[in-house]
Amino acid sequence: MFSAQPPMPPDTPELIAALNHPLRRRILRSYLDGRFQTASSTQLATEMEMPLGNVAYHVKTLARLGVLELVRTEKVRGAEERFYVVGLADQVDCVRGILEACRAADESS
Repeated sequence: MFSAQPPMPPDTPELIAALNHPLRRRILRSYLDGRFQTASSTQLATEMEMPLGNVAYHVKTLARLGVLELVRTEKVRGAEERFYVVGLADQVDCVRGILEACRAADESS
């Protein structure tokens, strides 16, 4: 039986590349600023007033890198909704630094 390995935490260049997209930074800010502790793509899309497909794509990208961690799933109208928390416990300060460095650029766009 195949057992999926948990994603390895990204190294710094990989983390910076992942956070190069403004929507990914918005997603992480919604967690790190305290708006969400656990959230699904649907909740994030509603909060950001963005299309669910766009948000879900970037959430999956962050999860694949281990920046977000899947913590539970729930059946919702025949589909499975996934809920995530911020991973990278040992790199949260690095993520906060990157987000803060990008804040001015994000606010002007």
